[in-house]
Amino acid sequence: MILARLHRRDPTSTLGQPHIMPIRRALTTFRPSLPLMGVAAVLLLQATRQPSPFDDAFITFRYARNIAAGSGFVYNLNQPVLGTTTPLFSAVLASIGALLGPNVIPHAAFVVSIVADCISAWLIFRLARSAFADDRVALLLSLAFALSPFRLSVAIGGMEASLFTLLLLLAFERLVIARTLISGSLFAALAILTRPDALIALTPLFAYLFLRDRRFALGAIALVTALVLPWTAWATFNFGSPLPHSIAAKASAYQSSPGFAAYFISAFLATGTLAQYTVTPLLLITSFASLSVVVTGTILMARRRPEFISLVSYAPLFLALMALANAPMFFPWYYYPILPSLIFAAAALVWFLPIRSRAPRLGLLALTIVGTLLIPTYLMQSSPSWPLSREREIAYHDACRFLQTYSRPDEVVLAPDIGVIGWCLPDNEMLDPIGLVSPGAMPYLPPRSQAPAIPSELVLDSRPELIVALEQYLIPFLARSPEFATAYHEVWSRPVTIAGHTQQLHIYRQSDPYDP
Repeated sequence: MILARLHRRDPTSTLGQPHIMPIRRALTTFRPSLPLMGVAAVLLLQATRQPSPFDDAFITFRYARNIAAGSGFVYNLNQPVLGTTTPLFSAVLASIGALLGPNVIPHAAFVVSIVADCISAWLIFRLARSAFADDRVALLLSLAFALSPFRLSVAIGGMEASLFTLLLLLAFERLVIARTLISGSLFAALAILTRPDALIALTPLFAYLFLRDRRFALGAIALVTALVLPWTAWATFNFGSPLPHSIAAKASAYQSSPGFAAYFISAFLATGTLAQYTVTPLLLITSFASLSVVVTGTILMARRRPEFISLVSYAPLFLALMALANAPMFFPWYYYPILPSLIFAAAALVWFLPIRSRAPRLGLLALTIVGTLLIPTYLMQSSPSWPLSREREIAYHDACRFLQTYSRPDEVVLAPDIGVIGWCLPDNEMLDPIGLVSPGAMPYLPPRSQAPAIPSELVLDSRPELIVALEQYLIPFLARSPEFATAYHEVWSRPVTIAGHTQQLHIYRQSDPYDP
């Protein structure tokens, strides 16, 4: 009886709670290594995989190779067009290519992503510990980021998403949590130079800073502007605009039907991955439930830990703007930077439930995270999606091996997907019918197209020596043109199966007396 009373008076006592003592001892013993668990998961699952770059990544790789070779910030030689959305990442890869040789650039992108994701996993642990005051929650969130199958698929894709995500996290931690003006502004500026849509993430951040400390916020904005200004001035002088031309090209090329972006966003919220899933009541209910979790978690975080509002509000703000703009949200790397925001919002909803005991909240949070990992893992294995598939890239590498012995360096190659083809043919001029690096192609684009087709007028007016394209780009216009059938003949093809759908990849040559 006396021992029981003493136990009730001492809330820290573990008498009568034998199951708690081992857990606390384990946490105390391993606490110094907890922030590194997410890092270990990244190294174990990401560093041990083979690089698998997306076709779009090779566009940046070619820019980086030309910079490293001293040919300038160009895709095609002597054609100053800013066709990559990530000038900073291009410069980083170019620096590595200049030191170690241009052929290492694709692998350098893989290594940069690993390093960035390791730091992000560690930083998420630190931020989560600050937000929720619990090492176990911090560990769960760090592992949720590190183990995400969707994140892993994108991270090995050679894109700038990992570096961009890290810079956004560093900008938030330095400006909002640590209140460090110079380093925070530097990371914010670097994020803008990595991807211009960093402004979407930085807008709520600076809004919060402005409400909290106007002088500090104005100083940070001024410093970020000063850091970005040199690139802005140079890009305007060299390219005509600091905005990547690929933004305007994609806006013109991917003029999808209303709600097309919202469809992919809903699929991502419902499943944690990307695919053209059949619209069912379950899909709609699940996506609405996920959106409700994100919005409610954002509201709860704003009330309980207002300094984290800019972090958790980034995901709903970004998705809302992309849905309104009807952006091409089938690109998986668009979703990567919002993953920390989604993770923190879901954790806020669970952790700030009106339950006094931490045990049920921790158990519910663990179950939530396990579910968000298992569902996309199952879906990505059972029904692979074309946005994450690399079958297209494998086929293009096969086409490259043929072209490297068949084409001449002075020939123009037209290709809707210019990544792999442009990388493997460094001396050839690439004609891009979408207009990413070929502004002259944009007037030929059809008025509405969800998957940009090759306009027959562009081909007949420009007369490229070679055309490399999948059926989906040829059938709408080119395959039905009698002039094309007269002017070109097929020299190579192979089937490509993407997410269960098979089509042909074709190479056509201009019909002229020269035929190697």
